[in-house]
Parts: sequence; structure tokens; C-alpha cells
Amino acid sequence: QSQYNFKTPEGENLLNFLGLPEGFPTGVINRKLFPGEPNLQLETSLSWGARIASELENDAIISLEMNHQWDDTDRLLQINVTGGAIERITKEIKLTVLITENNIVDTQIVPIYGIVDDYVHNHVLRRILTAYDGDKIAESLDVGELFSKDFTFTLPEEWNANNCEIVAFVHLAETSKLVLQATEQHLTE
Repeated sequence: QSQYNFKTPEGENLLNFLGLPEGFPTGVINRKLFPGEPNLQLETSLSWGARIASELENDAIISLEMNHQWDDTDRLLQINVTGGAIERITKEIKLTVLITENNIVDTQIVPIYGIVDDYVHNHVLRRILTAYDGDKIAESLDVGELFSKDFTFTLPEEWNANNCEIVAFVHLAETSKLVLQATEQHLTE
């Protein structure tokens, strides 16, 4: 009954990269494997708040800034992401940049309520501007060492730019996948 298909090839690749969940809803927090968990997917939302609060207490080891320019006429988005090591990082570091959209009304199956025709979908993955598993920034970073990366993207007409957000995050590569820092901006602000 849905009007939209929210599946994207990048989203499917990302889901496989993070590990398929046994059910939904599911969440991954900082791509961290928490003690006592069999994988990154946290399938009981009861633990999400405590896990997030615990992660927010950690000091950042890398800085991250994002600036963007939006041209409403030609729907051109230009993004610059910069950052630097606060502590020495000895593992390969990657950057992921993506666009999400909020306030999309469509049908959804909701536990207890069943089919809801006017469900409001938020944080819908629209496009990953890097590789789904991130673009390599460096093999390692010394304290004070900086990086910068630019992106250009034309927003499709069917996306509501006023409801879109740009998300950038720096993470470790390969097995760990741990998110080190993240930032988010509204596209039209």
C-alpha cells in the first residue's frame, strides 16, 4: 500500500556491511560492539537510551566540521568536510557523507496499531555521497593532522530540500567500523 519505496542500493549495502538484524526495529550506535551483544545491531530499543548516554560521555579523539552551500535554483549542493586528530589515531580512518529526508508521509505497519496510512517517516536515507562503507581519509592521523574533502550533488526534484539533512561522520575502517565523530546540518539553513 506504500506510495514510496525507501530502499536504495547504498542502504542495502550498508545494512549488509553492518550485519543483518534478526528483526526490526533495530539500531546501531556508533557502530560499536557493546559487551554482551552478539553483533552491532541492538534489537531491543529498551537499551538504546543507556547506550547513547554512555557514548556521549566519551571524549572526542577527532574534530569534524561541515560547511555547505545550497543553490535552490539549480538544486546544487556543495559540501566541505574538514577535521583533525585530537589524539593520535593509528588505524585507517574513513569519512561517510549522506543525505536524509524527514516528514515523508506514507503507509507503515506499526506494532499495536497495524497499518497506519499517514505515518510520518523521518531520517529516511536518500543518498550516500561517499562509498557505503566510507571514503578513505588516511592510514593514520597524528595529533593536529588535518583532512578536507569536498562533495557536489544535485538534489532530485522529488526530494523536499527543506526537509533534508546532511550527515557526515568519521569512522574506523575494516573490522571495527567504530564512529569517532559525527555532525549534521539542515540543507536549507
